[in-house]
Amino acid sequence: MSDGDIQKGLHGLAVRYREERVKVIPWQPKNPKTGEIVHRQVEAYEDFIRRYRGKLDWCAFIDMDEYLYCRPGLSVGGILEKMGRVVMKGWKFRMRWGMDGLRGIRTYLDHLPLSDGGEKNFIRLCDVVKADIHWYWQMRCGVQSLGAAPEELAFCHYNIGDREMADGNPQRLIVPRAFLTGGERQARDQLPEMKD
Repeated sequence: MSDGDIQKGLHGLAVRYREERVKVIPWQPKNPKTGEIVHRQVEAYEDFIRRYRGKLDWCAFIDMDEYLYCRPGLSVGGILEKMGRVVMKGWKFRMRWGMDGLRGIRTYLDHLPLSDGGEKNFIRLCDVVKADIHWYWQMRCGVQSLGAAPEELAFCHYNIGDREMADGNPQRLIVPRAFLTGGERQARDQLPEMKD
């Protein structure tokens, strides 16, 4: 996709879901020596934190092909209220794009077993001293970093190719939330029985 296609798609999302849910921020920092546009994820995170530290409380730092997962019946707020920095593991699902184009994510519910590495962060913005992509965030003194139980709070990452999915022992231990699967009842019905 070209930059223009991406911008058109993002602005379409902002119109569809309104600016209070989707905000597109033009951001093209330049290298002071060369004048070239620099695309760096950590710098983008830090720019976002500077802009929104006084306006937002908690924020999940995840990519556009990742979605938050919270087990039906649980509250994200309830999980976060006792924590400072929550480190989340990811469930890997089939890529959203195949050889025939865009796939509906409601169709592919199988995922690979949970893997270590590539954790993402759910962080209170006022506690951040320095951002990172995965692990090395610097938090205000005294703020604890805790790992979320992945069957309760995690992210779904849509980045696995067809061959890797077929060879990787697909399973269905979790089901993405209702906005992805088409209904809370359907999500509950498809979950394996869990004991609290």
